[in-house]
Amino acid sequence: MNAVDRKVFGALATAADAGSPTPRNAELARLIGSRSISTASIAVSRLEAAGLIRVERTRTWRVITIAASGAQTARPARADMAYAMRDALADFIADGGSQAGFAARHGLSIQRVSQLWADIVRSLGWQAS
Repeated sequence: MNAVDRKVFGALATAADAGSPTPRNAELARLIGSRSISTASIAVSRLEAAGLIRVERTRTWRVITIAASGAQTARPARADMAYAMRDALADFIADGGSQAGFAARHGLSIQRVSQLWADIVRSLGWQAS
């Protein structure tokens, strides 16, 4: 396991042990010192492929189970769902998808996806330019 995966695993295990919601990709990216949330998403995928975690995914959030202990993160509160949708959109775009493709996949209007994207750009500030 590389250093990035160790940090991400540590954050996921801490959240699971506390019964907290799964940290969003943006939180994990900050933890590992990356400006790219896709780096965090890729690390989670590597941990899952290695069998260290199990991931229950929905359209907008995920619950992580630590394989060794069985500890599990909590489902997010309703207020966190909007953040989870923004993370899902950012991951989709980072993986080469389009706003229209995301809208179609998640049953959203292109206007709603454009609003989510504007929220992401605003939150990134200078990093988005």
